[in-house]
Amino acid sequence: MASQMESLSEMWMCAAGIDECSQDCTNTDGTYTCGCPDGYELDSNERTCNDIDECSQDNPDCHECHNTLRSYECSCRDGFVVSDDGTSCEDVDECDLELDECSNDCTKTEGGCPEGYNLTSDGRFSTDVDECTSNLHDCSHDCTNTDGNYPSDCPTGFELSSDKITCNDVDECASWLAGCSHDCTNTDGSFTCGCPDGYELSSDEITCTDVECSSSLHDCSHDCTNTEGSYSCGCPDGYTLSSDDKTCNDVDECALLLDECSHDCTNTEWSYTCSCPTGYQLSSDTCPTRATVLQDMDGRICDDVDECASDQDECSHDCTNTDGSYTCDCHTGYQLSSDDKTCEDVYECFTSAHDCTHDCTNTDGSYTCDCHTGYALDTDGRTCHDLKECESDQYDCSHDCTNTDGSYTCGCPEAYELGSDDRTCNDVDECSRNLHDCSHDCTNTDGSYTCGCPTGYQLGSDEMTCEDVDECATDIDDCSHDCTNTDGSYTCGCPTGYELDTVEKTCNGSCCPP
Repeated sequence: MASQMESLSEMWMCAAGIDECSQDCTNTDGTYTCGCPDGYELDSNERTCNDIDECSQDNPDCHECHNTLRSYECSCRDGFVVSDDGTSCEDVDECDLELDECSNDCTKTEGGCPEGYNLTSDGRFSTDVDECTSNLHDCSHDCTNTDGNYPSDCPTGFELSSDKITCNDVDECASWLAGCSHDCTNTDGSFTCGCPDGYELSSDEITCTDVECSSSLHDCSHDCTNTEGSYSCGCPDGYTLSSDDKTCNDVDECALLLDECSHDCTNTEWSYTCSCPTGYQLSSDTCPTRATVLQDMDGRICDDVDECASDQDECSHDCTNTDGSYTCDCHTGYQLSSDDKTCEDVYECFTSAHDCTHDCTNTDGSYTCDCHTGYALDTDGRTCHDLKECESDQYDCSHDCTNTDGSYTCGCPEAYELGSDDRTCNDVDECSRNLHDCSHDCTNTDGSYTCGCPTGYQLGSDEMTCEDVDECATDIDDCSHDCTNTDGSYTCGCPTGYELDTVEKTCNGSCCPP
């Protein structure tokens, strides 16, 4: 507590916002003072600012004075108005201002009716004004009407001021009417009792009882010992009291190097534990306590963990133990992933790590090779060679076969042409396509054609050209006498004295026989 006050004395309390002033705060050496603006005065507690009632203290030159916050206002009785100086009252000339209700003559009087009275309707008499019922009074609390006036009454806890109107609060604390055993705070019309630090208000709301430890009013983190008007804090074994004299802090054996851990030390409540970095383990399962820490080194020495032998590794394939850790390796065809533990397949086909001449198909941990159509895989399982279909009877050409790299093509002999299937040879009809050399008739044959001649002609030695047959010279005519060859035929004739018959072959005598 004392150290806290010493630290506060070194601070600017006003600037730090920890003062209790209701208005102005002025810092002083080690403390502060409170002040008030104009129109206020400092309360007896030297902290709170109260409004000054100028009407009750200074009694300004007002007919009627009304207190306001930080100031006051003046008003006048009926028949008067406030003058330019704001305080004095001037008489109103109702006759001159035609404010009267006279039917004939009007005579001015000072102020009209006396205060507390009103003029009757005939303008000649005054009647009492009930200020209480018409809310024309200035009583701060109770109002009782009287003839021409109204005295004020005050409730319990208030007293009538010198103006006989305003009720002022009775400060029971200042007049020792409260009966509080310690602190007293005045309130409007009453008061409350309070207690200093270390005490609690009892059920009579007047007496203070010293009860910090028993009523949990202390802020000790562990043990509390009550003293007269205060208390003191204490700590159990294994703890020390901090500089705030309240909080118990654990003794950190690790930070004070009181432990005997070979590697890591973790402070615990009133003790500590030893631990090992990843890849190591304590020499036994025994953990040190305050009773055993100086007797046994078990639970403090870290030994290397053979993760590979104890199946504590995360390698998917091979594991090699190292000091405090381990490394992973992979079988052929696999490689370590980014976690350095998992083996993932090497995609030889995608990384150009294969030696296939044509197609590559990835497999788990390896790959296989395949060949394009027209090729066969060699015994090495990698190289592709041409099938040479024409030499191995693996072709389907109807006539000629020509091998190509990875395939073959079909061909046809002269007078044939390749069909739409690129495999079958079809005969070419030279006659219909006019591809022959016949001078007359043409007859198509399978793979060729023959020439022919009409009657009266015969093929020449070229078997294409038709030559005229000399029927007369070759005795193939049927003339009875004379024969005359013609192009492609012949005609018969007769000697003198004969004539051809109707078939124009035989000669008949016209008159005498020859």
